[in-house]
Parts: sequence; C-alpha cells; structure tokens
Amino acid sequence: MTGAYYGFGKDMVTLLYKPVLINFAGHLFRRFMASLLPCVIRCWFVFAVIISPLSVAESLNIAVASNFRAAMKELQVVFDPEKKHDIRVSYGSSGKLFAQIVHGAPFDVFLSADSLKPEKLVEMKLAQANYQITYTIGRLALWCPVLCQGSNTEEVLLKQKFDRIAMANAKLAPYGLAAAQTMAYLNVSTKPGQLIRGENIAQVYHFVASGAAPIGFVALPQVLGKAGIKPSTVWKIPKHMHGQIKQDAVLLGRGESNKLAHQFLSFLQQPSTQQLLSKQGYDSVSDSGSEPARKHKKIKILDSAAAIEIASSRVDIDFTLSREDRLYAID
Repeated sequence: MTGAYYGFGKDMVTLLYKPVLINFAGHLFRRFMASLLPCVIRCWFVFAVIISPLSVAESLNIAVASNFRAAMKELQVVFDPEKKHDIRVSYGSSGKLFAQIVHGAPFDVFLSADSLKPEKLVEMKLAQANYQITYTIGRLALWCPVLCQGSNTEEVLLKQKFDRIAMANAKLAPYGLAAAQTMAYLNVSTKPGQLIRGENIAQVYHFVASGAAPIGFVALPQVLGKAGIKPSTVWKIPKHMHGQIKQDAVLLGRGESNKLAHQFLSFLQQPSTQQLLSKQGYDSVSDSGSEPARKHKKIKILDSAAAIEIASSRVDIDFTLSREDRLYAID
C-alpha cells in the first residue's frame, strides 16, 4: 500500500508542476529571444544598408578595346588606387565587344576604338545618347626599327626604300584606315606582295618587332618612350595627313543606374586624365579642335569616304565592307 500511495503522490506532483515548469521554460526562452532579436535586427540592418549596396553600386563592368589595354590598366589604378571597388575589365576587339553587347553581355560602360560602334548602340537603344563621349584621340606612327638606322623614317616611306610594309586592315580598323589615308595623301603606293595586313594594330606591331615587315604603321602609344625603341626610328604622322581617330565611350543600358559607371565616364574627361593619356601618346580631347589646318596638296583627305576612294586606287586593299559589316570588324 505504501508503494501505491508513493506512486500516486509522484504522479500528482508531476501533474501539478509540469505546466509550471513548461511555462517557466517558455518564459526564459521568450526573454532570451527578446534580448537576441534587437541584435539580429541590427546585424541585418548593417548588412542590408551598408554591405548589400556596396555589392551593387560599387561594382563596374567595362568593355575596353584591346588597343587601349596599357592605358586602361594605368587609368584603373588612378581611378581606384585603394581597390575599394569591384571593377572588372574585359578586353577585345571593338567589333567582338560590340557583338557581345548586342547579345546581352553584362557591361556597364563600353570604350571603343572608334565612334561608329557606340553610335550604333545608341541607335539600337542599348546605350545612353547623353552619355556618349570622346575619351581620347588616337595618334598614328610609322615605325622602322632596323631599316631606318641612320636614315630618316619619313624618307624611307616617301622614297619607298622597303620591300614590305605592314598596316592594319583599312576596311576593318580605324588605325588601318588612317594609315591608308596617309599613304594616299603622300602618293605612296605598293606593289603586289609588298603590303602585309594585320587584323589589328597589335598584330602590326608584332610584324614589325619580329622583322616580318621592316616598316609599319602602328599606334603611337605602342612605341613612344618604350625601352629599346629609338626615337629616330619612329615618325609621328602629322594629323593633317589622315582623318581623326576618335575613340568614344558610352554608358550602356545596364549601367544607367550605376553611380560608379557615371563617375568613371566623368573621370575619363577630367584634365588630369587627359594629361595622363597625352603622356602615353594619345591626343587630349580638349586639344583636338586646335589641330593645324590641312595643307593644300594635289590629294586632300577630307573625310573617310574620300580617303577610301583615293586609297583604294593606290593601296593594295579592298574597301568593300558596308557600315554594318564594319560594326563587327576587328580593330
């Protein structure tokens, strides 16, 4: 009997105090959560307000023409010296980058080697018309590293003291067209087999550097002040001999709400940035309107169409690409 009473009493105690214990445990849990919740909210607020916007507003995807690679690397250091921003740069020919943008590539800003492709993107409503700028003016140079030792580089071209000459494809590349315009202006023609055409200005540099061609038209920044290249072997082509090599940048649709994209475009136009590009061999945009008047000669290069008409009869090049074809061309 005693055992029975003991068991019954234990059951009664459990029955009476179990709800109390449960309520007490629930009370402690609620107090714990109440004290923890503000901390959780504060942490989430910090993430949402500070960290999350950084991942969006402080990231930037830029498509850059390959001829501007060296300059872009230096500009990136100046623009973001402490590397606070997530800046991703993709290099390639302007034509290939244009095609990628048309097919939805996630770029915010496009730096082209010409003005044609940015203009077309604006026409296609893929870029912002109010944010198309000329960020630099390209300069053409004639480089003759071996053949011109002791000779004037300009004289070697004018007297045609070469068996091969390299230039970028004039129907595709802005620098190639400028080279063709220069040869037409100087009344210099080539014989069959003399002209070596590169797909882009970088390949032309390789042709001349390797000796495949003793002389060639390159971009001035490729040879200006470079180690091992004597100034006497470089002729800086006068600007009046060819059309202006405008290189335009444009804000793409994806970058319209990206503050960093707007800041970068403004950075490109700053006097300090233009001065830096001038030191690398480009023309400052602010000085582009002050170039000397064109000289009156038998052949005058007034615009690209005239240059094509003249150069096609004097240089071994086929100028048959339409404007649409040139949009996707390699430069």
